[in-house]
Amino acid sequence: MSPESAVRLKALQAAPLDAWIALSEDESRIVAVGRDYSEVAAKANAAGETDVLILKTPHPGLTFGLKLPTTVPYRIYPGRRGEPLYAAVLDVQIALATPNAPRTMRFEALIDSGAARCPFHANLAAAISLDLKAGEVEILNGIGGPEITWLHDISLYVYGGPVRIRTGFKETLPLAALLGMNGFFQHFNVTFEGAANRCVLDRIRIN
Repeated sequence: MSPESAVRLKALQAAPLDAWIALSEDESRIVAVGRDYSEVAAKANAAGETDVLILKTPHPGLTFGLKLPTTVPYRIYPGRRGEPLYAAVLDVQIALATPNAPRTMRFEALIDSGAARCPFHANLAAAISLDLKAGEVEILNGIGGPEITWLHDISLYVYGGPVRIRTGFKETLPLAALLGMNGFFQHFNVTFEGAANRCVLDRIRIN
């Protein structure tokens, strides 16, 4: 484990569960904690921290324009017993699907080939002035029963430039965002290299 990863792991091990947090630019310390994206972004700004990385920590009992192809090192997270776990994660931003719409701060999104869409936590909608419940309603049966998702068109800022996607916002999502098949994998060839703790992204479609 690199010294930088060890410092990041130590910071995340001290983070509260089921919360939104902002890490410093070097990801060595927690600079703000909040109940939702808007609160933690405001606290970070008030503390003078303008270049932060925002993520949502899991519920108790759960685990956590560029030249392409590009290599993305896996990031490290603490497991249930504090052991290091690795995941393929990107820093992304979102905005309304209109020209020159303001973007969010950077936040973490987990690359997940098992997700059909690119779902985002519902409280990110307020960060881009999106009327959450004006979207098309989709109801799916989850482990805990029916789950409501509000569908919207947004701009997703990722490697190689923004893409316009149809996505869902969910109040029950345990992370800030997932990058799934429709919206992410259709724009990238993704190669997971578990032995090297990294993945390789190759942009295949630009819009």
